[in-house]
Amino acid sequence: VEIVTNMPDALLELLRREECDFLITQSYGLPDLTETPVYQDKISLIVPPDHPLLARGMPPDFSQVALEPIICSSAMSNYWESIESHFRARGVEPNVVLSVDSVEIAKNMVLQGLGIAFLPELALEKELIDGSLVSISPVPELKIYRNISLIHLPWKEPPYRDIFTEACQQYKSWSSRV
Repeated sequence: VEIVTNMPDALLELLRREECDFLITQSYGLPDLTETPVYQDKISLIVPPDHPLLARGMPPDFSQVALEPIICSSAMSNYWESIESHFRARGVEPNVVLSVDSVEIAKNMVLQGLGIAFLPELALEKELIDGSLVSISPVPELKIYRNISLIHLPWKEPPYRDIFTEACQQYKSWSSRV
């Protein structure tokens, strides 16, 4: 097994050129590929442990969150529209100060105190467990998930598909273990 990481477009191109057998990544709903859902990754508002939003003793509402510098990742494009619609439905505009092309970069910027971010918990497991980052819910209605799928070419059954699918389905995120 060889694991390759790259930007989503590059990985999809590798798959289409048959240079890899399958992808395990967020679902894209592309009609030329077969997707098998394997996992739902919770999207949470992530802040450093000393952030003022935590000091208020109750979950902040969207008007409070909108005032904070928000770091957005273009890798979040599948679910950022839902987050923005939650802000706009409450008559506020999110204060996006920076957009980066990687969840990992967004996470590191939050760790450095440069802003807050809505990020998938799967990418933050270590930091959530060790307490260097904290997940908070601004409002109970915001339940957004990133769907993770095994993606392959429809005419080419990937080797070990069932083993990888089962392993992903058995995975429990940090939030479901605490």
